[in-house]
Amino acid sequence: MKLPHTLLRDKCDDLFLLPHKSGFTLVEVLVVLGLLLLLVGLGGLGSMEAYRSYVFTAETHTLVSVLERARSQALVNKQQLPHGVCYQAPHYILFQGTECVDTPSSERIRTARSIADASDFDTMFPVVIFTPLTATTVSATIHVTDGLRTTDIVINDEGAIFW
Repeated sequence: MKLPHTLLRDKCDDLFLLPHKSGFTLVEVLVVLGLLLLLVGLGGLGSMEAYRSYVFTAETHTLVSVLERARSQALVNKQQLPHGVCYQAPHYILFQGTECVDTPSSERIRTARSIADASDFDTMFPVVIFTPLTATTVSATIHVTDGLRTTDIVINDEGAIFW
């Protein structure tokens, strides 16, 4: 028969051995955390590029939609006035008449500022005016870029919009 104090020593020895029998070392935990951080970082970079691509595509579609809307309003001879599109930071202005004037009857469509800045819309955006009933206009090209991707929206003298 064992003495009570030796029984206690056996139990204490078992307790001290437990951490050495199972678990992960500090090096293993750090390696796994490093790999997880690397995967999260790469995923973040990929998702940022997807977001930039989405913003570029959405801005191009928005601009074409605004141009088509101005052309459509000119074709139906809305208020017997020409209709046009211009850029006044940070909006596209869908206006009536022969001058780009932001009036209460004008419609303001917000732009993606990053695309407008990269495309230099402040100085390079043409004023496009469609004549009533025929929607003819002066030919123009709008260069849209985000620094990586580029597209041109071309409006011919008959008012057709190509992109």
